[in-house]
Amino acid sequence: MKEKFTRTNPLTTMTLSLLMAMTFLSACKKSESTIMESGKIEKPTEPNAVSNEKLVKYLSITLGVSKEEVIFDKKNNGFNVRGHKLSRTETEENYLAANVYRATYGD
Repeated sequence: MKEKFTRTNPLTTMTLSLLMAMTFLSACKKSESTIMESGKIEKPTEPNAVSNEKLVKYLSITLGVSKEEVIFDKKNNGFNVRGHKLSRTETEENYLAANVYRATYGD
């Protein structure tokens, strides 16, 4: 019985090894908190935090009202526009999803 012998190319072996290493390394996840030099743990700030001024401008432009008509209610954490109540979180989500608005009027 003859055994079939196949030669492997060293370049193929190295390529497969590098591919497996890259797959393994890309699957690793960063921790949610970073350790500062002083040893304190600091949570990262929310990257998508939007100021109230930007949201007021967004609402005034998209709803076609003046900025004076958009009132932020601290008690309810939302906006009042001509008697209509809008939650801040929903307004912020809409703002972050409004790519055309942000491209036109800036971030």
